Amino acid sequence: PQRIDFSTRMKLALLKGRCMVVSKRGKIHEPDSSGVLACLEDRSSVIQALALAQSMSKWERPVTLELYHNRSLSYFLQQQLEAYSFVTVVDTSLQDPQTMHGPSHQDTESLTSCHLSALGYSKLRNILLVRPSVIFLQDPLYLVQTMEFVHEESGNCTRVQDGPCVTSTDWDMTEQLRALKGSSQVISMLRTAYNGSISSIKSKWSSQHVASIHEVVSGVGAWAYLSSTNLLWIRNLMAMKECTFTLSREAGVTVSLPKEHFRHLFSTWIGYVEGARLMAMDKPTKWVAFDGGMNSGVLNSLKAAHESHLLGASALNIDLSTTVDGELVAIHNDEAFGPFDFGESKVSRPISSLNISVVQHLKNPCIPTEVWESLDSNRYHTLRCIQDNVSSLRDFIDGFLGVDFVFDLKAPTEDLQVKQARALLQIINERESTRGTKTPGRISVRFFSKSDDELVASILPERALESLSTDSSIKQLPYYVNVPSALACTQIASWITANTTFQNKNIAGCFVVMNHHRMEESWGRFVEENNVPVDKYLELPKDVNMICDVPRKAMDAQLLRDGFCSCVSEGYDVLHYPFSASRKADHTPLPMLDSIPDFRIDAFKTIQSHLTEAVIDDTWHKYASHWGFGSPFDWSDREDLWFKGDKPLSSSQLPSNNETAIFRCVTKLFVVILLLRLEELGKISLEDNVVANEDHNITLRGVISNKVNGQDFIYDNTLWEKIPLAVQNATGLNFLDAMQYFVLDPMGVVGSFDVNTPFPPYAARGFVGPLDDLLLLGSTLSAFGVSPKTQREVLSVASVKLLLDDSTIGSKRSFHRDTVVQSMKRYHSLGADNAESDFPHGVVDGYGLGLWRVNGWRRPHTQDPIRGWLSMGSSEALLYFDVTGLVVAMHATERVQKHELTPTFARVVHDLGSHIDQALFHAGNGGRTHHPAAAQVA
Repeated sequence: PQRIDFSTRMKLALLKGRCMVVSKRGKIHEPDSSGVLACLEDRSSVIQALALAQSMSKWERPVTLELYHNRSLSYFLQQQLEAYSFVTVVDTSLQDPQTMHGPSHQDTESLTSCHLSALGYSKLRNILLVRPSVIFLQDPLYLVQTMEFVHEESGNCTRVQDGPCVTSTDWDMTEQLRALKGSSQVISMLRTAYNGSISSIKSKWSSQHVASIHEVVSGVGAWAYLSSTNLLWIRNLMAMKECTFTLSREAGVTVSLPKEHFRHLFSTWIGYVEGARLMAMDKPTKWVAFDGGMNSGVLNSLKAAHESHLLGASALNIDLSTTVDGELVAIHNDEAFGPFDFGESKVSRPISSLNISVVQHLKNPCIPTEVWESLDSNRYHTLRCIQDNVSSLRDFIDGFLGVDFVFDLKAPTEDLQVKQARALLQIINERESTRGTKTPGRISVRFFSKSDDELVASILPERALESLSTDSSIKQLPYYVNVPSALACTQIASWITANTTFQNKNIAGCFVVMNHHRMEESWGRFVEENNVPVDKYLELPKDVNMICDVPRKAMDAQLLRDGFCSCVSEGYDVLHYPFSASRKADHTPLPMLDSIPDFRIDAFKTIQSHLTEAVIDDTWHKYASHWGFGSPFDWSDREDLWFKGDKPLSSSQLPSNNETAIFRCVTKLFVVILLLRLEELGKISLEDNVVANEDHNITLRGVISNKVNGQDFIYDNTLWEKIPLAVQNATGLNFLDAMQYFVLDPMGVVGSFDVNTPFPPYAARGFVGPLDDLLLLGSTLSAFGVSPKTQREVLSVASVKLLLDDSTIGSKRSFHRDTVVQSMKRYHSLGADNAESDFPHGVVDGYGLGLWRVNGWRRPHTQDPIRGWLSMGSSEALLYFDVTGLVVAMHATERVQKHELTPTFARVVHDLGSHIDQALFHAGNGGRTHHPAAAQVA
């Protein structure tokens, strides 16, 4: 082997097999002994990490990816990353400094503190050190196997003191590793090949440096670092198919970018978009600690409850059982310490048969390690069991101040649960009146039904319902009910507050148990037996909380993770969960337009200049129009301005009807979103008939795609009047309530439908609202279904894709003959009879579901136009958005003949897009890898 040059030896290493590597010393590498390591130091790097994890999930075999941060990552994003089984997220602030190996932070200032901590805490033996923005362009297993081989062959790897062997993929990090005190000879992946193993991807049309490409050896193990981390710039990759690949090892040689490389770049663009979509849903959440919280390894423990409070729990949920002498004690139920089976989970005798003097000496058992690991597979999280004696209700009330409690009444019968409620209220009153002691905070209870000798969650047990309705002794006690949906919560809360025979109207809120068959059945029976009106959607009464109860029946890690993420994406602000989900984290939104210098000033100048060009007659100065632009991921990152003619208006000069613009046909987008959402929930199908007779059947899909008679495209509004009845039949709600609950409220829209619109049918042209609603609609679709205002998922990615895809494939001839399509020539430049040069692909080139598809309204210097979408309500409401995230909207308060701003709108979109393109492509090389070879090529 010593006679074989180093590069050849590495090539031989790549042939050793894909499952594991055996070194010359005979050591077999364990699957997790090698891995990729990166630091998350800002919000952009989290998006990059999400894209990296997605790409690594497609590798032939799993390779560990460790991601390090310092208190910056929310629990929601951690769960999204660790949904990939090979990903481990480590918060360095939670690690024990005594376990750290390698140099201390005082030893060097070259690497960031995150990198130092990561290398110090990592349990990996061989580390491929990357930045999260890395893009692997070939089978990455070659890189990992080569790294393992090099480390074993050299015998003197890049080992930081007693830490792991480190291989760098970035020149800056390589130089910094060399500067570490205590590190041995540095073996950099960049130096394993011949000198100058770096190449450059450039944009063909501007010579702009796009990315740096590195290789282990010629044609093997290539990876890239993009020259910019700006999200909007990366979205422009879709329009950058014309790139060149400059080979630095052969001076002057320039070839076309290999298709395989571009495929990986494009895949990264998709990953960035999906990552940004998750980031848009990331917001602070409140945490109700299930059974007092499981962070301390025990349940219903006073010490565990104190720790959960310190970790940010907004309320503590504690189970209560009752001793034979009537004392309320914190334990899961009459027979068990916890909700799942582990060695000491069962008590020797039922609690209801024991005195308080005996129960107080019982120890809360620790959750066994194997159970803990089934719930949390992160090997950097350790179980710390803080074991103490079973506590009484009085201990909890006396031990906390200013903390809310939800006590689950777990006596073995419903009658005993009512007695528990009375006893609890008596203790509270005793503390406040006799001893003058204030209770901790708001104290509420939850009742449970008895079914098949098991306590189960139901809406309200029959005995509890009877007592709450008639028993004046507990009418002051706040209580929670269990429901299967947020809609059910609003309905039962409204029913309780409006029911004149119900004594206790002190409903504290609902625990929403989603996707639970038994709970849905219980709700159906409750509605029928108590005549609860379910045909309306009413606002949740004030001070009524809605808590998402994360599923945990099997206490499975994946079940908990999926449930938690579903609760967040559904828009719940409060979650019932075993682990600390409320933490201080970076929730900064992703500004896009704010990152472009002087964009807002130049944008308004652009709009005003085109309005000046649009002057037609002397009445032009009276025509009011409202313009705005925004981005899909930050609701604060938007701007708007009113004009009369081409003169800006101050806030005191606005028209009286400035918040009630008629959306006309833009209304259709809200209706399509409603239908797609109902189809996701299994309540409706786009193939359902809205017209069925002997002559023909017309489906919902046919109506919203304008293909009611089969394959021909015929733009039409009349059949939209059939949709409200179809929605009511599917949901049990009238159309307006269904629209409010499923679409308008989740999106954050403030406008409404005018059923008496002068432009019927109202389901096609009846929405009325401000410009903000127009911008919000475009931003939500541009963010693939996530509202930047509420940070809720309104529609799934699959449904948004269906909405945006071309429904006219196979119908292009009839599409181009359609009279409405032909009327689009009004978008051409003013005074031009034939302006095909303005729209080389036509003003519109297709139709999705409820909106038009446009191609080339924005034409950067690349050969490929940018795909966009257009929704238009005649000429009074116009909305444009495209794949790069640009959202532009305009509405006018009324229609004035000849004062049509459609051509002006198209020119504004074109110029705003050009401004963004120029700013981003000349913004510098923020994420570029620095090296003399790279500088020479660039």
